[in-house]
Amino acid sequence: MQGTHPEYLNQLRIYQSNCNASNDAQLIMLNALNPIDSLDITAIRIAGEFGHIRIFNIYNDCKHSRVLQCLEQFLLVPSHTPAVHSGDIWIGDFNRHDPMWEHPDNAQLFTRANIDAADYLIDLLADFGMDIVLELGIPTLEHLVSKALHCVDHIFCSHQLSSKFVRCEVLLHERPLKTDHFPIVSRVDLAMICMDEEPKCNF
Repeated sequence: MQGTHPEYLNQLRIYQSNCNASNDAQLIMLNALNPIDSLDITAIRIAGEFGHIRIFNIYNDCKHSRVLQCLEQFLLVPSHTPAVHSGDIWIGDFNRHDPMWEHPDNAQLFTRANIDAADYLIDLLADFGMDIVLELGIPTLEHLVSKALHCVDHIFCSHQLSSKFVRCEVLLHERPLKTDHFPIVSRVDLAMICMDEEPKCNF
């Protein structure tokens, strides 16, 4: 997962395991159904017995918040939300620094401008009921020149999906060549919870 910036295209991979004919999920390119007004957001909708889950892959520029504004505008349109909506997942390079997720050793990044920029993202998380999935303080980027470690990539999910993440891990020792981002691997268990129904009288 590295966002949709041209440097990182095709770096999002979704694998489905333990499938059978009754619970196969359908992957739909959301951008084709409900166009998002940004080339830096790619979205899919996964539909199955668990309902509908939207995944937004985001590259947010470090100099402005226009991509986040596009995301907010899209989410505020009621017709863009499926009737059976199980939640959202936002992943990508958000390019924001805040003590909420950045390691304390990076206190030099906590400038007024950076905090103000991060506040807009934090407000979005609160407004749309999103949780932080990645372990806080774990770096997701190592600067190629300075070797400084930062946390700019994130995975956020709707509160009701938090318990479905059985793995969300930064692979610090498996960084690909020619990139300063570390790969992130997540596993989400979307199996339905079946409960035995208590017999009831039919009269």
